[in-house]
Amino acid sequence: MNVQITVDLPEALVAEARAAGILNNERIAAILERELRREESWEQFSTSAAGVREAAADDLARLSDDDIMRLVEAEIDQMRSEAAPRGAVSSNPEL
Repeated sequence: MNVQITVDLPEALVAEARAAGILNNERIAAILERELRREESWEQFSTSAAGVREAAADDLARLSDDDIMRLVEAEIDQMRSEAAPRGAVSSNPEL
């Protein structure tokens, strides 16, 4: 069963969408379906990220800011050393 809806859109947007060939029922339905999947994925990601944040908070809470910065710098140095032979990352710390 289909439902007919009416939306108010800026004229410029309508003109651009019409010119792009996406102002039709099939394309609008596909766009809405993609947006619903994107929202669903974002919610799942956010839920997963919250768990990771909570787990990390316990481990990192006892570290000082200096300790955390040393960990970050060590990770960056590690990435640079692995990527440098391939020329993928500059070894210049200013970049």
